[in-house]
This record gives sequence, structure tokens and C-alpha cells, in this order.
Amino acid sequence: LPSGTDLSGVNASYASGVNLRGLGSDATLVLVNGRRLAGSGAKADFADLSTIPTAAVDRVEVLLDGGSAIYGSDAVGGVVNIILKSDFEGTETRLRAGGVADGPAGEYGFGQTVGGRWTSGSGLISYEYLDREALPASERPRAGNADLRPYGGTDRRTYYSAPGNIVGYDPEFGGYASLFAIPATDAPLAPGDFRPGETNLDNHLAGTNVLGRQTRHSVFAAMNQAIGAVTVSGDLRYGRRDFDTRSGAPTAILTVDSRNPYFVSPVGASQHEIAYSFRNDIGNTRTSGQVENIGASIGAEADIGSRWRASGYIAYARDASENHTSNQINSLFLSEALGRSPDDPDTAYDPARDGYFNPFGVGDNPRESLSELAKLGARLII
Repeated sequence: LPSGTDLSGVNASYASGVNLRGLGSDATLVLVNGRRLAGSGAKADFADLSTIPTAAVDRVEVLLDGGSAIYGSDAVGGVVNIILKSDFEGTETRLRAGGVADGPAGEYGFGQTVGGRWTSGSGLISYEYLDREALPASERPRAGNADLRPYGGTDRRTYYSAPGNIVGYDPEFGGYASLFAIPATDAPLAPGDFRPGETNLDNHLAGTNVLGRQTRHSVFAAMNQAIGAVTVSGDLRYGRRDFDTRSGAPTAILTVDSRNPYFVSPVGASQHEIAYSFRNDIGNTRTSGQVENIGASIGAEADIGSRWRASGYIAYARDASENHTSNQINSLFLSEALGRSPDDPDTAYDPARDGYFNPFGVGDNPRESLSELAKLGARLII
């Protein structure tokens, strides 16, 4: 079962792992030629198979019984040993093109393998390239629409919307509930314009991807050489994957009071909480990044008589992941834009110059007032 979720519960770099027996990818040990791979994910607790060129794979061995007694706790679910080609002679070229019935998610690949043998050894080098386009959720009605009632399900749209909803805490419900729906208009609001007991609902899946775009390069080289009774072998692996995807737009419960120039209360209150979506203001959250994997090993085997054989190896492996998340809200600037915090002269944002944020609108705040609000991006390097 393909998997790539680490112990943190996320697959930030869109890796491809192995999950035997449903115990999680961190409970399945993955070996390459009997040697461990570097860990991937936020906690480096599973192996990323996408960095291995498929053209270099000779066979895959699977141990379904738990191997923790031999390999340790990361083999509770089982062991997968990927055996790469070591005695290949000639050239092999692979071309791949595919797509889906509906949508633009095309997939294109190229692979080239060259190998040779000589009297006392052999060598091989393999390269693979893969480009997979993104598949928008809008191409799949059940994946791109949170209202599943037409398919016999429930309505999963949220009250985080634009225009938003004035909400209040409901102790029986154990969370916020909509009190007034804010009308969809660009005109200044009056207290009587709000719709009591109604809720503006938003399809939070709009603009998201079912599959993000990925581009992958992977290289594998290996050589073995017999020196008398000893056979020396070594291999080198390199892989890089770039990814880009869209997830849901940022949302928030905004606390707004009379210090905001757009503030209006349907009941004469001095403060309200508004459930709001920033999709119409700044768009969906975008996550992009890259993963690089490097591995090398060198070992030796020798017959030592009486049907005994000795072997040993040393290995080096490194997995580096870099993520960039953009189209998020800077909460410090947002507090200033709502009028709840005084302007901080040490920051680039000035609400008097850049404009106050209107949480009672339809999500068409001027880009000038959002230029600083939406600059905050998260960058994670592992």
C-alpha cells in the first residue's frame, strides 16, 4: 500500500513510501540491495521510494512477517528489499506518456539505462525523468465540491466564507455557530441588512488540487569488481523531486470592533466575531518545494571456507526537503488592518496608508491593502 505520511501526520513533501499491514509507513523497513535508505518526512521516519529510478530495479523482495527481531522496531510491519540491477549489459530506453479521462493531469517520462560486463566485474548507470501535471479538484465533482447531497452524502461546506458570518459561541454545540449572515453587497451596510439565523456557506475545496504537479529526476550508478577471492561493490544514488500544489484558502475567526471603519452591528454591539475566508482576497494557499536524496555505499564479500561467506559495507545517505508555503495571512499586520492594534512603525504595513481591511465585504479588498498582509510565507527545511 503506497503511503508517505510520517509521524507528524502530514506528507509535506509528497513522498511515496510503503505501508505494510496498515501499521504506517514508519513501521515498514525499506532496503536497497539490503542496505537502509535515508529517512524522509518531517521526522525522517520512512523511506521515499520516488527517488529510485524504476528502470534500475531488477526485482522487489517483500518480507510480510514482522522483522523487528532482526532489523529493529521500524520493521514491525515487514521489510521491503529493492534489488537493483547489477549485471546488466546493453542499453535500455523507456518512454512513457499517459493521462486521465477527465482533466489535464498528463504524465510524461523518459528513462535510459546503460550497462556493461567484463571478465571480472560489471557496471551500470541509469537515469529517469518524470513530469506529472496537477489535477485540479474541479475536474472531479465529488472531490471539488464539499456539498455531497447530490451524491447521497451531507453538506460539508463551512461558514468561513466571503461575505462571512457573524458568529457566537454555542455551549450546546461546543463551538461557534452563525448568528447573522452578512449580505453580499459592495454598498455600505446598515444594521437591518444582516440576515438573522442564516449562514453563508463556502465550498472550501474550490481551487484545490487532488494531485499537485511533480517533476522528478533520479540517477543510479553501480559497479562491482572481483579482486582475487574478494568482490568489491559500490553504488551511488541521486534523486530530486520538485512539487507545487494548491490547498484550501486561509480562514479565520476575526474579532472586529468599532475601531474598524467598516464596523456595523445588527444588534448595537461594540464587537463581533466574524467567520471569514480570504479566498477572494488572496486566493488559495500554495505549497511548493523540492526534495533531494543522495546515497552511496561500498562493500566487499569473500568466501572464507567451510561454506562460510563474509560480507560488510559502509553507507552514507542524506535526504533534504525544502517547503515554501505562500498566500497566508500575517496575523500581526491583520490586527493592524482591522484597527485592533495601533500601527507599528517598525513594520512595513501602515493601515492609514495601505488601507483598513473590510471584513464585512465580499472579499474584494484592494490589493494594495493586502500586499503586506499576504506576504507572510512559511519555509521549512529538513
